[in-house]
Amino acid sequence: MIKTYMKDDKKLYEVYVAERDLNKRLISRRKRGISSEREARQIEFNFKTELKLTAQQKPILTWASWKVEVLKRVKMKFKNATLQNYESYLKKWVPPSWDPLQLTEL
Repeated sequence: MIKTYMKDDKKLYEVYVAERDLNKRLISRRKRGISSEREARQIEFNFKTELKLTAQQKPILTWASWKVEVLKRVKMKFKNATLQNYESYLKKWVPPSWDPLQLTEL
């Protein structure tokens, strides 16, 4: 999206492009202070291309990030005692050396 605004009696352009990735998270790019509409359109095209490539990449989850996400969801859905039980099971049975490993490696 290209918007115009005035600064010091000059017409400037702002480019903002947003896209959702495979996890439905919003990723965006913005640039302000562009002096011509042609340059703004070129920047907008570059941003769209970059974001489409970024959004289509599969996320690389590690065991630690997956564990945090699961515990966050358990916390929203179950009682606090259940969350504490799950955390204690994970600490007891899963070695800490798994934390940096990617899920595809397990």
